Amino acid sequence: VASYQQSWFRRVCCCYPKRLLFKGLRLKVSQAPEPSTIIWENLEVSRRSRSLRKFLTTGTATLAILLSVVFTYLSRDFQDKVRANSSKACPEGFAELDI
Repeated sequence: VASYQQSWFRRVCCCYPKRLLFKGLRLKVSQAPEPSTIIWENLEVSRRSRSLRKFLTTGTATLAILLSVVFTYLSRDFQDKVRANSSKACPEGFAELDI
């Protein structure tokens, strides 16, 4: 791993050592995680399936937020309309109505 950690100049320019190339391509190398930190059950889930789940979760959350914003706007609009019309007199017998 230490051999692959070079200065940014050597990684970017054409001075990359040929002995560190694999089939003519540069490899991105990093230290492997400890086996105790790996959730082994997740290795069975494909990257595509994980991406689809993230997309669906994010989409559902975004839709819920947008619906709550629309509901709040409509509620405020209704409240403003009721307040604007509240100067009118109540209909006759309104106080006796049971709900």
